[in-house]
Amino acid sequence: MTNKVYSNIKPGDGKIALSLEGGGARGAYQIGAVKALFENGYKFDAIVGTSIGAINGAYIAQGDFDKIYSMWQTMSFKDLFDLDNEVMKRTFDINLDINSIKYLSKKLGEALKNKGMDTEKMRQILEEGIDEEKIRNSDILYGLVTMCLSDINGEEKYIDEIPKGKLVDYIMASANLPVFKRSIINNKKYLDGGAWDNCPVHMLEEKGYNKVIAIRAHKRIRIRDYKNIVKRGNILINMIEPIDTLPSILNFDTNNLNYELKLGYYDGLRYINNYDGFRYYFSDVSNDYIIQKLNSISPLYLEKLARKLKIKLIKSENIFDLLTKKIIPELVLKTKEKNVESLKDSIIAILEQVLKDEKIDKFKIYSFEDAVSLIDDKLCENDILKEFILQLK
Repeated sequence: MTNKVYSNIKPGDGKIALSLEGGGARGAYQIGAVKALFENGYKFDAIVGTSIGAINGAYIAQGDFDKIYSMWQTMSFKDLFDLDNEVMKRTFDINLDINSIKYLSKKLGEALKNKGMDTEKMRQILEEGIDEEKIRNSDILYGLVTMCLSDINGEEKYIDEIPKGKLVDYIMASANLPVFKRSIINNKKYLDGGAWDNCPVHMLEEKGYNKVIAIRAHKRIRIRDYKNIVKRGNILINMIEPIDTLPSILNFDTNNLNYELKLGYYDGLRYINNYDGFRYYFSDVSNDYIIQKLNSISPLYLEKLARKLKIKLIKSENIFDLLTKKIIPELVLKTKEKNVESLKDSIIAILEQVLKDEKIDKFKIYSFEDAVSLIDDKLCENDILKEFILQLK
């Protein structure tokens, strides 16, 4: 949906907490969003995270955001799991050859023999990068979520509840995906914290924080106890989230990660500035402007368009009603956009479909007028959406 109407949390609105959802490779998206927040003056009094959110949160809490951002820019399958980057890229692109299949079969066999994928390289990265003392002395309160399999219970721990020298152990436990070898702390087995609470808002509410920005990585996974959190009304939750499902949580292809960094950054800007758009980003699009543009369209063109769409014309029918109640809904159906809630949304959905068809770069802030001006005037026989948008020039 465009331009969500809720009370946006602004810099300086008292104590603000950040919740970072688990999501493997999708952690690049949340770091992109945090970059946008930091550039626009946001500061956080607490950061909690699950899985990759716990990893990202640790670097942010210790004051090393630039380091974790750079790590996401260059990260790869080889860095984390000692897997061949090209083979894994072909795997996610569904473009495997016989040698790739043999390689993957061998690696799968090794993982089964070892009761899960080896995570030693990942641990080494964290041991070299995480500074436990910095986090313990940070002005930002840090916390994480993991799941103790031995006790069949979730554990929500802030830094002062984690024994000294054990922080990396608990971060590894929080990020212990089911395909990994089990993490063990004090003879107890641990599983990824997403099995308990993948987006820890609950623990922030218990700590007394009443303003939370949650950066999501999944479309369908609910926040634990979310309905009751909302019902209690103790906490204002703002969410930055992708409109579409992100690529696989195991897709650590460097190109994919850089795409998600950029997507998170622009979605962060959308949240901060209330930009309109679903998959593009538009500034200063008012309802009055859209209505003015629609009123400028020739009635003769609209009657012609209605016939193309096989809409039955009724004598003396109000031309604006024909446009807004019949023509535009039919055009929106052709975009397959499911998030339309208003007339402005409808026009933006149609415009975005044309921009996508024209292969116009999505990672830019456009005015409505500038976006329309980028569309080529040449029409194909069935270019009905493009023809309509060109009427708004």
